[in-house]
Parts: sequence; C-alpha cells; structure tokens
Amino acid sequence: MGLEEQILEVVSQLQSGQGRSLYGSLTLMRKSLIKSSQGRGKLVQAGAVRLLLDLLEEKPRHSGQTNMPDLIMSILANLCLDDAASKQILKCGGLETIATFTLASEAESIQNRGIRALSNLAQVDGVVDELFNLEVPEFVADHLLVTANEECQVTYCRALCFETGQSGASVGGSELLLTRVSYSGNTGGSHYGGERR
Repeated sequence: MGLEEQILEVVSQLQSGQGRSLYGSLTLMRKSLIKSSQGRGKLVQAGAVRLLLDLLEEKPRHSGQTNMPDLIMSILANLCLDDAASKQILKCGGLETIATFTLASEAESIQNRGIRALSNLAQVDGVVDELFNLEVPEFVADHLLVTANEECQVTYCRALCFETGQSGASVGGSELLLTRVSYSGNTGGSHYGGERR
C-alpha cells in the first residue's frame, strides 16, 4: 500500500474507526507516517490533526484499547515538532484540548506526553501566555515536586526551561518562564533547571 492509500485509510479510521482497526491505524501513524516530512504534510492536508484532537476527547471510542489516549498524545507531541502541524494544532484549538486532557489525566504517561506536546507548541510566538492562562506551568511545577519517574522529571524540567521565542524580552525566555513559575507560589521559591530543547 502506497503513502496516499495509507493516509486515506488512517483518515477513514480516525473519522469512524473503533477498537483494533483504529488502534492499528494510530500505530501506523506513530511508527511510520509521522516520521517523514512528506507523511506529516499529507496528514495535515488530509485533516488528520483535527480528527486526532476530536478522537482524544471521544472517550467511548477508546474502549477496549487502554493505551489509545497514550498513543494519540504521543502522535500529537511528535506532530508539535513540525511547523505546519503545530500551526494546524493551534488553529484547531489544540492547545486547550491537549492542556485540558493532560491536566485532567491521572496517568503519568499521558501527563508526560501532554507536557511534551505543550512544550513543543510553546516555541510558537504567543503560546506561553496562553499556557499560563491554562495554568500549565503551575501543574508542571507541582508535578515535578512529587514524581519519582525520571522521564517525567526530565520532561517537566525541559518544560520549565523552554525558549519562549519572544524577541525583545528584557530577560531570556527560560529565565522569564522560571521567574513567573517561581513567583506563582507553587514551587516554594525554588528554580528548576534542565536541558534546553
């Protein structure tokens, strides 16, 4: 099956698929289609971004596939590294969808992937302020203090240190974000470090 046929099948499954067939299409996206710029571009053009965001919120379609939300969030986090896909995610209201789903989830794996997605989106001008409005930095700082999961710790540190991309700021984006989080009262005055993306 060629790329075009794979995209059509995936989009069809995202629109109305259920169970194993839907999960199989998501796996194909994660392991193959989003790995190439051509695949990502065709998925964006075919409307897969909006369908993924809708699917994330359609919990009845997750039944029987407990890992489906993890897989969807993983795909979205990787798509957020692509400029065209990021713009489409933001255009479709994906920032709020991903933030709401992440902050409401009790699964640490979903929190980790969701924060990774939001950190990647934060590279786009203007997104950092929206993340503060959605209380994402407070969530990250609070969870950094309690998680024992090393992968989550790294993700949360990176999230608190991402570059905002805002030019002309009196301090660098990372320092600005750390300062805003530390003064929110949720970090006990501590500053967190970590690798920059």
